[in-house]
Amino acid sequence: MYTNNFEYNNEAIKDFADFGKKAEKYIYQSPQDALTAFRTLGEALLNDIYEKDRIFVEIRVTASEYSTQDKKIKLLSTYNRKIGEVYYPENIINNFKTIKNTGNIAAHNIKSKFFTVEKALEIEKVMYKIWSWYLEIYTSEECLPYVKPENTAVNNDEELKDEVDKLKKKIEELKKRNEQQKEKVDSSKKQERQSRSRKYQQTHDLSEEETREIIDQQLRDAGWEANTKKLNNNKNKNKTLPKKGKRMAIAEWVLSNGKRADYALFEGLNLVGVVEAKEWGKDIPGDLTQAKEYAKLITKDPDVYNLVVKDDATYKVPFIYSTNGRPYIRQYKSKSGIWYLDTRNLNNHAKPLQAWHSPDDLKLKLSAKPEKEANEDLKNESMLSFANRYYQVEAIRAVENAIIDGKKRILLQMATGTGKTRTAIALMYHLLKAKKARRILYLVDRNSLGRQTEDTLKNLKVDATSIADIYGVKALSGGKVEKDTKIHIATVQSMISRLFSGINYLVE
Repeated sequence: MYTNNFEYNNEAIKDFADFGKKAEKYIYQSPQDALTAFRTLGEALLNDIYEKDRIFVEIRVTASEYSTQDKKIKLLSTYNRKIGEVYYPENIINNFKTIKNTGNIAAHNIKSKFFTVEKALEIEKVMYKIWSWYLEIYTSEECLPYVKPENTAVNNDEELKDEVDKLKKKIEELKKRNEQQKEKVDSSKKQERQSRSRKYQQTHDLSEEETREIIDQQLRDAGWEANTKKLNNNKNKNKTLPKKGKRMAIAEWVLSNGKRADYALFEGLNLVGVVEAKEWGKDIPGDLTQAKEYAKLITKDPDVYNLVVKDDATYKVPFIYSTNGRPYIRQYKSKSGIWYLDTRNLNNHAKPLQAWHSPDDLKLKLSAKPEKEANEDLKNESMLSFANRYYQVEAIRAVENAIIDGKKRILLQMATGTGKTRTAIALMYHLLKAKKARRILYLVDRNSLGRQTEDTLKNLKVDATSIADIYGVKALSGGKVEKDTKIHIATVQSMISRLFSGINYLVE
């Protein structure tokens, strides 16, 4: 007989279970209050996970850097990348976002058609997925299947408000404990939880709809409008089409042969990319076979959209992608992340990305100098007077030739006193001038080297103007990346801090 989806008597989770039971009872009488309550429960579970797994200590960041729920949710993905394993499943991370966003709308709107019983039931199912995962990883409770709750009478709204206030106090207690984290979680306990997480993911394959929801969210995070159900070129009666001023990832874009590309990316009316969305459990082939096929099947339709490649191009879109929605794990490239190919050069090879290109990223790529022309300019660059010793010239040319040949990892080793800083600055000047690079990170292992490089950039001149003035320099002081600043200096330590700080850096 049905009682309640949160009917658990375990003392360790009593506060959460009791609150879940209370929130569920309000779904029919006051769906808006139920949505707000589920948001509070999601926040409580999130902070409890941080306390149990000692995430701040594990990643070596401070709680003050991650005071908001948004930042804490994002840090779960960072944790996965750090340990080289998907400990926090991507659908669970996505569910935390959904609960938070929906609850925020409910908490800050007095009345809305959005707050229906159907919506509250939908969000409860999302909440229950988080709850069932939490029980499997952190308790010995057997999680029962979700059951649609019955419509039962509730006493009054004040009772729920009292419960919300009580749980918020618990959240504040958890936050304080998280601020005081000093020791990592016990290694045996950590291994046991990782083992449980692997088992959970093996027995909980994501459906196509869940995978699409994850990809939709990833695209939205990168600045695209994305919603497979609403922005769809095939399923909706009024087929979704690109619009001026909109940056849309339109799902199920119908191709010339009747097949459908999983997404077509539009920057305004310009068709800039197509995406193949694979099943969650499928590997991504390195040659992007299906995505290439999509790109070939695009046809001209000037009344609807613009092509941005040459008429005789083999592929009718410049950028193609393939993904299964999984987070990028370097050790498992073919099983995770987003694979990307710039089709404008047939010699290019697909490569994995950690995150989607934003519309601005693709706009910059399209406005960049053609690769062939940039390579020729780089070959013809004359040597600068401050780095013209024969071995410096040989070093610079060797690196430039490797870059022209498409090499991605290049090591240049020079002895002490041979002018490494000047050689590096001359190389940076060439790459920026020839437009082979838009921005360059100059990474050092201590502050003194960073200051030395900054001073040298100010002192070395080309035609009476310092390199620093020509290209702009962002020094060790940190801060947000400015698009017009071409050279960024950072220590290894400050770079790690930037990566984990939540600052939004442009994806290259």
